[in-house]
Amino acid sequence: MEPFFSIIISAFNAEKLLPRAIESVLNQKYSDVEIIIVDDKSTDNTLTVAKKYAKDNSNIRILKQHKNTERHRAHLRGIQAARGKWILFLDSDDELLPNTLSKLTPVLMETNSEIIHFGLEVIGENVPKWDVDNIENQAKRDFGTVSGVDLLRLPYDEEYGYAQDFRMTHHAYSASLLKKAAEKMVDWELGCGEDSYEYFITASLANSLETHNEIVGYRYYLGAGGTGTSAMTLPAFYKLANQYDLVLKALDKYISQENPHNAQWKKSAQGIKNMLYNFLIHDAFGRLTYEETQEVVDFLLQTQDAPKIANEVMREVRDAAYEKLSTGKSKYSFEELTNYFCKATKILQETTSLEIKKNYASSAALHLWDLLSSTLDKDTGFLEQQRLLENSQSQALASIVLNKIDAVSYTHLRAHET
Repeated sequence: MEPFFSIIISAFNAEKLLPRAIESVLNQKYSDVEIIIVDDKSTDNTLTVAKKYAKDNSNIRILKQHKNTERHRAHLRGIQAARGKWILFLDSDDELLPNTLSKLTPVLMETNSEIIHFGLEVIGENVPKWDVDNIENQAKRDFGTVSGVDLLRLPYDEEYGYAQDFRMTHHAYSASLLKKAAEKMVDWELGCGEDSYEYFITASLANSLETHNEIVGYRYYLGAGGTGTSAMTLPAFYKLANQYDLVLKALDKYISQENPHNAQWKKSAQGIKNMLYNFLIHDAFGRLTYEETQEVVDFLLQTQDAPKIANEVMREVRDAAYEKLSTGKSKYSFEELTNYFCKATKILQETTSLEIKKNYASSAALHLWDLLSSTLDKDTGFLEQQRLLENSQSQALASIVLNKIDAVSYTHLRAHET
């Protein structure tokens, strides 16, 4: 007899945290569920831990990958093996909250939708509080029933502010929908950003989604696994960049094969691209050294969509300068931030997109100028900058800071300020 729920846990080197995830399902006290653990060729004792639980619980099945193939392939393997009517994903470093399955059951019994979004609790580990708040606030948005173009527009359209989250977790999926979606997915080794790809295909095939945030059923430990602010090596960063690039290629392949003329699909795909650029630059600024960040920014400007990358650099300059203004602390010096500002400005001069030019440049310039003006000494050579500050029509565009921002950059910024 097929179970009502299949819970798929993909695990790689998760010996320490996997027990918490498994026990969070076992402690549901819900019998009509199977747990599928996909071990992605772990090199620690993950498989031993999984086998221990499977020995004592007949509803646990273990699938072993013959080599490490990344999370997407593990997901595909789990989906293909799932026998339940509804499928949930549980990351090996997260957990289901008590009674989640019991609370979801009556909703799933009555719904006509193929995706159910339920509530999320975020626990931050070595990450800024605003990162936690942003994820929770996005997950808490209640859109009722979503259908049609909104299934892709809400999570992926930049104009809508990426209003709805697209993580594969804290959703319940009709097994028939997810198996159909899996057949459309590439069998590539996607390990970072794969959620954006998997959810895009699944949502593109769904009839509708229902929001049930009153069921807070998933606890997400932000920073416990691959997320966070810990230092990153250059090889690890370039691997991440390659993973994101592979996700975008897989997405382009799906769209070109299934619906190449759908304007909303293309717009949502561009939204994913911009979002991954944001993640990438944010990791570079937060987890690499200044010298390493310079290297990868130059690399990305040469190999990717340069204006989009420059725009994300401006965003990071804006945020870092604001942090320095607000707290007096920042990983980057004022001179380093102005160097990034100049580099991004020169790229943005060449683009015809006024929207990109305006997006973050003015606020970045304002914060940099405020940093400079807060330390002005009228007797030590900053009188010219002070005069510019006093006489400029726009304080934000008087940012010839420390003579680092050349007159061309200044004119460009001033011309596009509204």
